[in-house]
Amino acid sequence: MKAIGYNSYGDIDNLEILEVAEPRPKRSEVIVKIEAVSLNPVDIKKMQGGFKPITNLNKFPIFTACDFSGEITEIGRDVGAFKVGDKVFGMTDILFNGSAAEKIKISQKLISLVPKNIKLHEAAAIPQVANTSLLALRNIASIRKGHKILINGASGGVGSFAIQMAKIYETEITAVTSDRNYDWIKNDFNIDDVVDYTKEDILSSSKKYDIVFDANGNLSFPKALECGLKMERLSPSSKKYFLLINTLMLTIISKVVAQKAKYF
Repeated sequence: MKAIGYNSYGDIDNLEILEVAEPRPKRSEVIVKIEAVSLNPVDIKKMQGGFKPITNLNKFPIFTACDFSGEITEIGRDVGAFKVGDKVFGMTDILFNGSAAEKIKISQKLISLVPKNIKLHEAAAIPQVANTSLLALRNIASIRKGHKILINGASGGVGSFAIQMAKIYETEITAVTSDRNYDWIKNDFNIDDVVDYTKEDILSSSKKYDIVFDANGNLSFPKALECGLKMERLSPSSKKYFLLINTLMLTIISKVVAQKAKYF
């Protein structure tokens, strides 16, 4: 069986096509024939050795990617939620497993049926970014109807899903993006308040927000306070939050979600 991975840490040039043994499912696992995978920043960080204290527990070679979609070809004897032939998508363990292979084995808890209104290969782009946004906004920030939310990095994978979730909760959204993506965010997502960060410093704003979701990971909480984002994070009676989502935080969030959240 072929897989894509690496035998040493480094950049993308280290990736190679590997010959590996086909996986066999345990009692609660399924075998998925992979249709598509997607790469996220954390996959690159992992490949470069950014998580060595943890990933050094692995033995090379290491498969790249974690998001995937495909078709179930085999199931373990205790699998009850899926059957052979089901089209599924999901996310492997970020730091210890990978999805870039002809086939993978994975727990039935970490996959979901692909919605009928999207194509199989499109589903592979969803799990990590969508679940990061879901856990951050719903579980950590306790997003509610009427909240004012600032989404920095609105045109990225996490940011674009955060917009959609914030709209489901009927919040007042300010989306921060570049000039290149300004019209796309404003028109396709129907956002009234879009800020082009190349022309306006959002940290100089005096507007108050209930949630500041930094999907781009380039804002600092102290600087945000100094520049007038009145979030009152330290007030026990406040419902305001500042979420700094950098690469490591994304990894932790996605790992937790993969264990506890259903894909949607």
